[in-house]
Amino acid sequence: MVTELPSELWLVISGYLSDEEIKPLAAVNRVFFNISLDIRYREITIGDMDSATVRLLKRLQDPATASRVHRLNIVGHVRSERASNDFPSGVSAFRGRVAVAMQALQHSLLSPLPMAISHRPVGPVRISPEDATALLVTVLPLLHRLECFMIDFWHCPSGFYIHPVLSNSWPSFGSHLTTLFLTGHLSTLETVIDTQPSLPNLLELIIQLTDPFLLTVDDNVATLNNYVVPFINSLAPTLRTFMVWSWASLDLSSVFVQLRQFPHLTKFRLRTAFNKSFVSDPSGLSRFIRAHSQTLEELQLWVTCSGAMLDTSVDQPLSRWLHDLANDTPSFPALKDLHIHPSRQVLGFDAFLSMVSKSDILENLIIRDVYFNEEQIRSLLGVLAPDAPNVTLHSLRLNTTSFKGGLFEAMAEKLPELKSLSMHIGDLSTEQETIEQMLQGRKLAHWHLYNVGLWRSGGKVDEDSMRAVQRCIPSVKSFWGMGHTNFELKEEPALRQRVRRSVEIENHNFANI
Repeated sequence: MVTELPSELWLVISGYLSDEEIKPLAAVNRVFFNISLDIRYREITIGDMDSATVRLLKRLQDPATASRVHRLNIVGHVRSERASNDFPSGVSAFRGRVAVAMQALQHSLLSPLPMAISHRPVGPVRISPEDATALLVTVLPLLHRLECFMIDFWHCPSGFYIHPVLSNSWPSFGSHLTTLFLTGHLSTLETVIDTQPSLPNLLELIIQLTDPFLLTVDDNVATLNNYVVPFINSLAPTLRTFMVWSWASLDLSSVFVQLRQFPHLTKFRLRTAFNKSFVSDPSGLSRFIRAHSQTLEELQLWVTCSGAMLDTSVDQPLSRWLHDLANDTPSFPALKDLHIHPSRQVLGFDAFLSMVSKSDILENLIIRDVYFNEEQIRSLLGVLAPDAPNVTLHSLRLNTTSFKGGLFEAMAEKLPELKSLSMHIGDLSTEQETIEQMLQGRKLAHWHLYNVGLWRSGGKVDEDSMRAVQRCIPSVKSFWGMGHTNFELKEEPALRQRVRRSVEIENHNFANI
């Protein structure tokens, strides 16, 4: 009776189950079997060429298995955890081996790392870099359904040769990639770009840079100008998301000066130290943001200044740049998500308010690192809702030097449709009243706030304080984004998996069942 249900119905049922709940159901029917395989091979990571990696690659030599891979991570080094297979002696040992044998038989097709029946530990497979390279050159071109590719090299891997591996793989899956994540120092970035990837349909480019390894300043400039800039510009026609995070002491000024227009760009994310990455000329960055201000839906400017926490005057160049950017940009008509560090200077705060005032449809606002006093928060609320309550902002994250109960009332008045509020409080020790005392007698029954999270000194505030918030705002049903207010539970990990699978079901190919 159960097996006669239509495949479509089983797919709908699977949408209510997490990955961990799906895996034991692989033997129920072909639908759950296929979904289990999809879960197992959806994302794979290739690091050290050890026995586990070799077995995984050999399993992927089967085109049917390889076609299930949608995300590939190649990392310069990965630490693998091995479970112990040691059993006690006698009857217990025999039963243990039988149990392992039965599990291996049942799950042999569901795991690329078959369980060892023997209690003796499996030794490492000694494979030469040449053989490892040949194996990768054979396997990677079979990943023709690959959508997301991450190359994470803080150093070039010693287990195989990356250049021939990538050169032979791009023609197979390059045209299908929508996301490329490159992280490492410039020399490895140059190596990847030198393999001449063809990515005609790439939508998202993420670059993370760390300090260069054995490179001079001249080498850095040459690599940026001759490799990085042409590569990024070649992707400009299709990119919708462009993200640069730099932890390196690299001047990126010349990169942004040379960047072309991205006609479809909707998301730009930048995280770096302004006094390291834009030493010579920040005008290119300004022009890039202004050139895309009409289409940007998400703008992340997590741009700080190294040393500003000890000396706030270090922030002055950043605050002047923000001020000029805000003054010279007429508006951000499409901006829904603003994530910003407004500097610790008054000029930077004024520039931040100006940018907010030019963004009429903001839905999510995140302020990083800087702590506002009550007057500044009220100024922000006045800009968000100058004439009438703001009904577009749904999420707000900010930092405040101290907590005042009246802030909730001001937010409820100005931001009635706010659904999520996160506040990092600088210091409660100087307050004469606790949060409970400040909220006592206050009732905001008309506010629709669903989630609230309060932090103090790097940690969450106590339960009594959060219960006081919940009594003040009865609509709150979630603390710290967990989806509930139970202090004994953590966020349900299956929630995101269920949401993801509901999307997968919409695009599922029923012919594969």
